[in-house]
Amino acid sequence: MSDAERQRTNEKVFKSEKERVRKFLEDRKKEEEKGQLIQAGIRFPKRKEVTWNVVTEAVRKYADNTGSVKLTNEVICFDATK
Repeated sequence: MSDAERQRTNEKVFKSEKERVRKFLEDRKKEEEKGQLIQAGIRFPKRKEVTWNVVTEAVRKYADNTGSVKLTNEVICFDATK
């Protein structure tokens, strides 16, 4: 591989890595904004009620015939002694 080809390859890798990091940071910002909305709901009761109503409507489609929503979660426990 010539130096020019290596340089172009490095530029492509750098560009794709830069884009991946940008997307990651945008996603983190969105997650932080969601968290701020939920935290704001705790401080402001009316906002809390509105927030939970939105959450309730969003998960309603996953409810069973009793109205319950079951969430599956993987739990990994460790117990160690030195």
